[in-house]
Amino acid sequence: MKRNKIFARLFAAALCLICMGAFSGCGNNENKGTENAEITFSANEIVLVAGHAEYGSASLPVTATANGKDVSSSVTFTSADTAVATVENGVVTAAGAGFTEITAKYGNAEKTISVSVLRENAALDVTDKTQLNWYGRIFSENGAMCFYNTATGFETSFIGTRLSASLTVNLNSSIAGLGALRVYVDGVSSDTRILKFDASQGSFSGTCELVKDLPMGIHTVKVIKMTEQGCMRASLGGLTTDGTFLSPKKTPDLRLEFYGDSITGGYGNLGEKSGYQWDEDSTYTYATLATEALGAQASMLSYSGIPACLPVSHSHLKMVDAFDKVYLDAPDTMPKYDFSEYPADVVVINLGTNDTNSPALDFEGNMYEGYKRLLQRIHAARPQAAIVCVYGMMGVNKYIDKEIAQAVDELDATGEYKILYQTIRTTTSGVAGHPDREGHETAAAELAELIRRVL
Repeated sequence: MKRNKIFARLFAAALCLICMGAFSGCGNNENKGTENAEITFSANEIVLVAGHAEYGSASLPVTATANGKDVSSSVTFTSADTAVATVENGVVTAAGAGFTEITAKYGNAEKTISVSVLRENAALDVTDKTQLNWYGRIFSENGAMCFYNTATGFETSFIGTRLSASLTVNLNSSIAGLGALRVYVDGVSSDTRILKFDASQGSFSGTCELVKDLPMGIHTVKVIKMTEQGCMRASLGGLTTDGTFLSPKKTPDLRLEFYGDSITGGYGNLGEKSGYQWDEDSTYTYATLATEALGAQASMLSYSGIPACLPVSHSHLKMVDAFDKVYLDAPDTMPKYDFSEYPADVVVINLGTNDTNSPALDFEGNMYEGYKRLLQRIHAARPQAAIVCVYGMMGVNKYIDKEIAQAVDELDATGEYKILYQTIRTTTSGVAGHPDREGHETAAAELAELIRRVL
């Protein structure tokens, strides 16, 4: 009897060792077969319409593999907000307007997909900022929404096949060339989707077809102004579609704000005699490219020739005095901007190039004092925002560089500012010594890294 008990104990111990060797621990069988699991979604987001018979639900575009085998049917799903969307058996269903995420899980692998649930709009009022997405500093006037500044524009979602806009465009007839608006359809644009307006023909007021012959379904159209304010001003009076408008999609959470001159406007980045006014495209500048790289949205206040703070003969404006205006024009007529409309997370200042033309450079300290005042005023308007100061894309003046750095260092030392300064690589292969497209690409990569440092 004693021998049998000893044998039983030895057998149990051996069995446990076998379990440990064969299964890496007797208690971990639950993860067997889930090694090397990977989950992918074939789309970045899902857009649904609350209460819509056809567009109210959709199958999740998910694929899962484990050890080389397709395990998609075994994936489990959860919704971060069931008041917005529910999920069952791989199908997500709209519950109410809003934005949420669906998490797919298999074993230790997880992946999320964004879900936008929109609602049908019986009517669309373009002056109501809740009914479509607006980008940049804009204002309403006479029943229309005016978007004058660099890279300003609007975005709307709808169910249908076409979209038209009632537009008024005023161009600077003293400058030859075309003003332009770039049209993005479901996140994609091309040079065939650019609305062009000839300055030689004067102003335009009428209906423009933005898109047509789309497959019937949910679409998002975004229109961005390529031409800066000094050449072109635009306003939107209304939108029409053959279907129905929807509430706007969620905009990116990270918000950037830019203050700049002709570089930020894209002056010369299309190359000499492109046919466009000032040979520029604001949708392909360092500012726009860095914004896209960071998955952010941006608001830009820029004007060709404007200095940061020193008086120059070629500009009646200085950014230190104009940064808080809706758009840049005659100093006495520019309306004030409400900074609460766009709570920026990061402010980027790319100024100083035009200050080198000021006779004030003969007086040491003027750039330092003026630039510091600009920083103080922006910080007072944006106390929670980080500030990134850059300079040098058209060359570095040692005096300007030194005094910008001095102003930044002094304010940084107070501990009240989250701020940094860096010169950006000089590239002058565009028109009139401005950066070309490649120069903007290089600067965008540098700037994106600087912004990541302050986030």
